[in-house]
Amino acid sequence: MTKLTKISLTQFKSFLNQEFKFNYPFIAITGKNGIGKTNLLDAIYYLCYTKSYFNFREAENVHYQTNGFRLEAQWTVNNKTFHAICRYDLSKKQWWINDELLNKNNDYLGHFHAVMVAPDDINIINAGSDLRRRFIDGILAQEDTKYLQHLLEYQKTLAQKSAYLKATPYQNIQTAMLDVYDTQLTQHSKYIIEKRRIFSDAFPKIVQEFYEKLSGNAERIDIIYDSITIEPEAIEQFYFSQRQTDIQLKRTTKGIHNEDWDFLMNENSVKRFSSQGQKKTFLFALKLAQWSWLLERGIHAILLLDDLFEKIDQHRLQNLFTVIEELKIEQVFFTHPSAEDIKKLIEDYHLNGEIINLDEVLK
Repeated sequence: MTKLTKISLTQFKSFLNQEFKFNYPFIAITGKNGIGKTNLLDAIYYLCYTKSYFNFREAENVHYQTNGFRLEAQWTVNNKTFHAICRYDLSKKQWWINDELLNKNNDYLGHFHAVMVAPDDINIINAGSDLRRRFIDGILAQEDTKYLQHLLEYQKTLAQKSAYLKATPYQNIQTAMLDVYDTQLTQHSKYIIEKRRIFSDAFPKIVQEFYEKLSGNAERIDIIYDSITIEPEAIEQFYFSQRQTDIQLKRTTKGIHNEDWDFLMNENSVKRFSSQGQKKTFLFALKLAQWSWLLERGIHAILLLDDLFEKIDQHRLQNLFTVIEELKIEQVFFTHPSAEDIKKLIEDYHLNGEIINLDEVLK
C-alpha cells in the first residue's frame, strides 16, 4: 500500500509556498488553465523519482526569480510513515528520508512510485522510437536495478565509442580499440535484449486485456518487439559486421539504442491508422499495464492522470474508472479545468474522493 498524505511545495514552478493534505483515494485537482494543476502532479512525481516528468533541466523547475526549490512529503507505505524531502539550489540536489540526509540519488529511489499519464504521452505512439524505448526501459529499470546498470553502462560506452570515431582520423583508427568498445557493448546488450524479449512476450497480453476493458472489445491490439537480432549469441557479430559503416559515419549506427516496438491495432499501425480516441485508449491501456506489471513485482504505485478528459469519450472514461476501481489502485490524482465537470464525475461514478480547486486555494 502506498499513499501520499501531505505535500509541501516551496518555490517549485508556479508555487511559491503551498501545502496540501490528501484524505481520500481519489483526488481531483481543478482550476483555470495555467494555475498549476500539472505542476502539482509533477511535484508528486518528482518526490517519487527526484526528477520532473516534463523538464530535463532542473532550473526550469524553479519558481520565477528564486534560486532553488524544496519539496516535502509525507507518505504511508505498508502502514509505515515516511517523511521525504527533495531540495535543489541551482548547484546541487539533496535528498532526505525520515530526517536522514542521503549520500546519493540511488539511496532515495525505490521508496515511492507513481505512474503518470499526460497529454504529451501520446507521442509514445506518434513520435519516434526513442520515446517507446524510454517507456519500456523505465518499466524494466524500476523492477530490475541490474537492467538499469547495464543500460547506463551501455550508454556510457556508446558515447565513448562515438567520441573516439568522431575525433580520430580514418587512417589512425585502431581495430583493437574498437574491439574493446564492441565487446563492452555486446556484454551489456545481451542482458538488455534478453530482458526486453521476456518483457515483450508477456507485456502485450496485459495491454490487450486493458484495451479490451476500456474499449468494450472494439479492436484487437498487439505490440511487436523489433530487435536488432534474434539470437543473443549473434550480438557480437552484429556489432562487428557494421564496423566499416560506423567508421565512415563516425558513430555507432545500429544497436540496442535504436530498437523499437510496433504498436498495432487490427494488424495496422496505431500511429498511422487509428483515431485520436483509439490512441488515447491505447495509451491508457499501456499505462495501466505498466501499473499492473509493477504491482505483480511487489511495487505499489499511485496513479497521476493529467488533463483526464482530453480526447476520450464518456463511455471509455466510465470504463477507465471501472477498471481503476477493479484494480484497487490505492490513490489516484487527476486534473481537469472545469470544477463543475469534476464534481459531476465524482458524483456520477460514486468516487470516494475530494476536489482541490486551485482557483480558491491560490486566491
